[in-house]
Amino acid sequence: MASQLAGVRKAVERDLGGLARGRAPVELGVPEQAKPVTIAGLAAGHAGPTLVLAAGPGRASLLAEELALYADDLPLAQLPAGERLPYELAEDDPAAVAERDRALRLLRGGERALVVASWAAMAEFRAGPEVEAAGTEVRVGGTLAPEALQRTLEGAGYRLEALAEEPGSAARRGGILDVFPAGAEEPLRIEFFGDEVESIRRIDLETQRSIGRVESVALPPLASHTIEAQAGARELRDAITVEGEGAEAIAQELELLAGGERSRFPGYFEPLLNRATAFDYVEPDTLVVVDERDDGVEALALHIRHQEEAQGALERRGEIPEGLPSLGLGPEGVGRLLDWHERRVELGRFGAE
Repeated sequence: MASQLAGVRKAVERDLGGLARGRAPVELGVPEQAKPVTIAGLAAGHAGPTLVLAAGPGRASLLAEELALYADDLPLAQLPAGERLPYELAEDDPAAVAERDRALRLLRGGERALVVASWAAMAEFRAGPEVEAAGTEVRVGGTLAPEALQRTLEGAGYRLEALAEEPGSAARRGGILDVFPAGAEEPLRIEFFGDEVESIRRIDLETQRSIGRVESVALPPLASHTIEAQAGARELRDAITVEGEGAEAIAQELELLAGGERSRFPGYFEPLLNRATAFDYVEPDTLVVVDERDDGVEALALHIRHQEEAQGALERRGEIPEGLPSLGLGPEGVGRLLDWHERRVELGRFGAE
């Protein structure tokens, strides 16, 4: 079966590979059953990442499953939409955070890869890639006290745990500090000799053993702990109206963020305090494949309507403050960003007008 699928993809890649290398937008009518192999062929013929935009999360998940059959030689990730109910104050799901971070890394990586996302996932506000430049750089041989690095990480929103097992966590044992950088794929072990950085090693999560050395590492802040996010928290704190116990809890978390302290709900506040989207991670040379644009517009409009209805209901019950901003772009905003991207293939139903 695998060899048959590979043969089909190679045929598609041969016939359509030129489309992936072109810079002008292209429209293709493709039978529904042929879309996965068509997308896989386009991605294989492209030298960099391919972003596949599906109407809704369910359609994105289905496409990702089917693409895994035809493109098993390419790194594949699905960018998840927000895992919580709209405006619900809930702690982050570590698995969803890891999945999101991997998808964004593949988009920025420059290598061949497939990232599947729904319109809602691409529209959601998030911190932009510039957050990486706002962090602390640690180099082997550099002068830095472990206590000072621990304080810096805590100020950047990192949680101190027994083990650094999730992005945004750290663990210290004397002169050894383990840290799982925000947005990274694996944790690191930083060993100190006095106030000098003696070594930096990658860690295997399962065994907690070192698996390789690195000479330097950038430790970015959590998205809710950048200088811009702190300023946004102060501005939002002063703009909201608080009535009700739930609304008061959110206001208290905002107060923490405004003062540079850590919140237990960084993922909740990320779309409220930032205005970048996943499109900010899409490079000009990325191939964007849009599956049924009209369906995407309709799905995102419905998604936003549900968000607005949920926001109104929660405000009336006093569970959230009045005046919280929207959580993402609307269909027109996403459409404009797509239209600006020249290296684009639009897939429509075969035979549709």
